[in-house]
Amino acid sequence: MPESTNALKQVIAELDERLNRLWRHGSHMLVGWTTAGDGIAVLFAPFEGLMDILEVEPGWLVAPHRMTPEDMKRAAETLGVRPTKLPLGPALDEYPGLAGLVETLMCRYGVARSQHRAGVLFDIVGFDSKSALEQVLLIKNLSYSINVAHSRISEAGYDIDLGRANTASGIMIWNRRNGLAADIHLFYLMILTLADNTLKRQGKEEAYIPRLRTVFHIGPVYEFHQPQGLAPGAFNLIFGGLVASLRHISALARPDQILATQFRRPIESSPGSMQRRRSADTAQFIALAQREIDGLGDVVLEGEKVSALKCYLTGRSIGGGAFNILQYRTADSLGQEHLLFNLKLNIHRPSADPLYIGMQHTDLEDFAIETIVYDSSQPEA
Repeated sequence: MPESTNALKQVIAELDERLNRLWRHGSHMLVGWTTAGDGIAVLFAPFEGLMDILEVEPGWLVAPHRMTPEDMKRAAETLGVRPTKLPLGPALDEYPGLAGLVETLMCRYGVARSQHRAGVLFDIVGFDSKSALEQVLLIKNLSYSINVAHSRISEAGYDIDLGRANTASGIMIWNRRNGLAADIHLFYLMILTLADNTLKRQGKEEAYIPRLRTVFHIGPVYEFHQPQGLAPGAFNLIFGGLVASLRHISALARPDQILATQFRRPIESSPGSMQRRRSADTAQFIALAQREIDGLGDVVLEGEKVSALKCYLTGRSIGGGAFNILQYRTADSLGQEHLLFNLKLNIHRPSADPLYIGMQHTDLEDFAIETIVYDSSQPEA
């Protein structure tokens, strides 16, 4: 096994070197790759043609980047560029996992578009008014809570690939993977992060525990690997509607508030009755996520056992112990309107009173241009 591992590393290192030459210091981008005889063929095009590529065939820039030979030929003819054949050494199916390693490497040299990707923005209240050292401590503590949440999810047997970037006043996190399950896991990570952060503030063990505004959104992104030195970096950056929405909506959020946008996310497969649906809106997605959270059992945060985490979208009492769900129509500084949900989180502990995170709907009388009662019978898009 060590010999095969070393052989794979050598194959990938040599392929990386060849791709780097075709990348030409970042002036060209990978459109796709395919098998070709005893090696592979790759198609690179000038980066300046990115907009033209998207107009001709957006599907060429959707991960995975592997194409059929027929699609590669059509793309090459359409773009007026020639594929380059590269030796691979072993056949693609000679080593288990080799095709996956090649695809992972290819992603660094291209741009990938995704229509549905989950992201969370944790914005620290009053960050700009703090000294540089205080800002370091606030970011450090927020990063720690994110790391704890990531660790707990991994311990539960879920594999989550997390992207992370500092913003002007906080941290944005997102999935590096597509899929409903990945988005649910990121939502759960947000819940655990907020729970850990709140428990730290409750214990008052440290002076610089951040107070947060939090936004969850699912939207379109473009992924790009920023160069590090003379090669693409290992970690991706994201741009597009997801990032813009998180930024604009976080500016609307109140201190301690948790907001979720109105979105509709396709369902590839899911348990129970939702398996019959083609997509889930925000309320249905959160209900599905809550079922996942309920199935994970107890979790330990800040040395304390948490027996249950309950998240829900707020609304008014309609009698009999039932509540509706309210949507809030708001406008950002650019005049763009957003339809949002207010989310609350309850932390239940066996040996202490529950902790409540988020804002009540009664605290949001002047929050929105218009308040709408959510209708769960809305037709799918």
